[in-house]
Amino acid sequence: MNKDNKTPRHFFGEHGAEWIRSAPNTKKPYHVYERGSEVPYAATEAEAAEAYAKSQPPKAPDWIAEGIAADAEGMEESANETAGKKATDETTDAPPTDPLREVTATDLLRRKVESIPCLIEPIFQAVGLAAVAGSSDVGKSAFLRQLAFSVGTGEADFLGWPIRAKHRSAIYVSTEDDENATAFLLCMLNKAQQKNPSDCQGLRFIFDTHDLLNELDRRLTNAPADLVVIDAFGDLYGGDANKTNQIRQFLHGYSQLAQKHGCLVLWLHHTGKRTDDEAPSKHNVIGGQGFEGKMRLLIELRRDHHDQSRRHLCIVKGNYLPDEFKGDSYALGFESFQFTQTAERIPFEQLMKPKDDTDVGREKYEEIQRLRGLGLKGDVLAQHAGMSKGYISKLEAKYGPKEEMETEVSSQFPTGNSR
Repeated sequence: MNKDNKTPRHFFGEHGAEWIRSAPNTKKPYHVYERGSEVPYAATEAEAAEAYAKSQPPKAPDWIAEGIAADAEGMEESANETAGKKATDETTDAPPTDPLREVTATDLLRRKVESIPCLIEPIFQAVGLAAVAGSSDVGKSAFLRQLAFSVGTGEADFLGWPIRAKHRSAIYVSTEDDENATAFLLCMLNKAQQKNPSDCQGLRFIFDTHDLLNELDRRLTNAPADLVVIDAFGDLYGGDANKTNQIRQFLHGYSQLAQKHGCLVLWLHHTGKRTDDEAPSKHNVIGGQGFEGKMRLLIELRRDHHDQSRRHLCIVKGNYLPDEFKGDSYALGFESFQFTQTAERIPFEQLMKPKDDTDVGREKYEEIQRLRGLGLKGDVLAQHAGMSKGYISKLEAKYGPKEEMETEVSSQFPTGNSR
């Protein structure tokens, strides 16, 4: 809208006519013509409209009246802006308003919050950041997909833990599986769930991650959700995994998003190489303190070393959880992309990968020494021990005194001076 009342304004009507307002000092400021066929100047808006109406079919279009009204509105807005600027200039000495919102301890205590609100009670908090991490092909995406499916379809519980969803809605951001792959995985999951597709509108997927933070803000504003799953962190961060400040800065925006919309943002992340050999720990996660420090809940999903159909949900960090939830895993069944609860809990120490070069190796060495004490050696020893002679040599070299190995070698390969 042109707010400069010194510049002529032009409007084109549906009949090809043009209306011009001249400068304010013109005695007859309104001039109406149609494609070169002039209509005399008019002194008032009414005369201009009447002149145009006479040059047209009986019914005059509404654009003339709309243009005049718009011009009057523009002049009024311009005047208001001038007045507002003057008022602002007169109050420049007033102290600025503090943009930071403060909440007193009194306000917080009066809320009488005696427990942390949960989405999945008592494990997953309702608001903030959380993560599920693990090694490749352990089932992290399947776990999070099943969780989002349970929330988005209005299930009463997830693996036996009650769901406290307000909106019964979840958003799943997928950077690794495309639409067809996700459709297949959902069908596999739904073989056990048996949901009618029309009842699954509460679970939404995002595959295009361009400007993701703003896109999530827009979608959550239009349709709130209880849960946002982001699979996976490494594809979106793209920075140096060793830069703690950069990781925290990247995650801060998503923390603010969770607070603004009152939802849980749940990340999928990876653990470092060979960490499966050690006990579950928050230090196993790639990115170290930069990542785990921003998470209020951190779960390591671990494969069972003895049973490939079992997984272990290990809470390695839980700011709002007592110690009874940590230190022991929740053993889960895992078949056909579906997790089930077993009600078993296993100490973290028992989840370490068995090592042949520690207790097992020493036990084998001691068995070899027992057989040697019976006078066995060479092929006979190997046969009774159930080991190759090469493996026996390695065990004795590792655990036995050095002279044992030298004696065994000399007995098998006598020198030329022996008679």
